[in-house]
Amino acid sequence: MLLGENSPQSCIDKLCVIVEERCIYNWLYKFRSNVSAEDMLYFSSFLVHGYVAVIAKWVQSGMGGSTEEVAMLLYNMGLHSITFLESK
Repeated sequence: MLLGENSPQSCIDKLCVIVEERCIYNWLYKFRSNVSAEDMLYFSSFLVHGYVAVIAKWVQSGMGGSTEEVAMLLYNMGLHSITFLESK
């Protein structure tokens, strides 16, 4: 399993890079006038690695709770994190 406790860190890192590359362009488009490239890189790293960590924790703990509950948790975490970009 990609996000289980025996997952090689290189697989998790690769997953994070793929997700970051796909998401950062959307974030840059939405917040391009307010946010420096450096801040955007830090933000995307924080958010993507945080999402992957939450999903890995959910998998490792036996996936107690529905995928919808985890998705809503991640959505709310991301939504509140965006205030960092909006404050720039």
